[in-house]
Amino acid sequence: MKKEFFASRLIIFLLALLIVSCEKSTDDPAKLLIGNWDQESTTIVHYYDNIKQNEIVNNYNPGEFVLEIYDNGTANKYLNGVLNDAFYWAVDGNLFIMTSNNGLVMTAEFSIKGSILTLKWAVEDNSDGHTSRSEYVSIYKQAK
Repeated sequence: MKKEFFASRLIIFLLALLIVSCEKSTDDPAKLLIGNWDQESTTIVHYYDNIKQNEIVNNYNPGEFVLEIYDNGTANKYLNGVLNDAFYWAVDGNLFIMTSNNGLVMTAEFSIKGSILTLKWAVEDNSDGHTSRSEYVSIYKQAK
């Protein structure tokens, strides 16, 4: 009887330990970003005083622009296999915060659906009482 009681307690303990020690799922947005991403396109919409001026869509070949995001908080951008940029990154909610080595900070909204990463950001300039705004949407596909 004591052996059965002990064995059942041991099994419950081992199951609890197994459940607690399981690796967390990739529901953490930061973990979902880690990996290699092939840039497929960037859409740029220009506004002047809130009036749309034009829209440009740039499409890229696989391997042309690659974003490598590492789990240590760093990332590299490559253009045709050559390092083009390196930066530190962090996540705050749905914001992807990139800090270059010279301290320049860029923040983009991000979303991941399946193997597609979307980054959205805008740049605005006010001068002489006028506002120029450019909105960017970059689409990446997770590289294999």
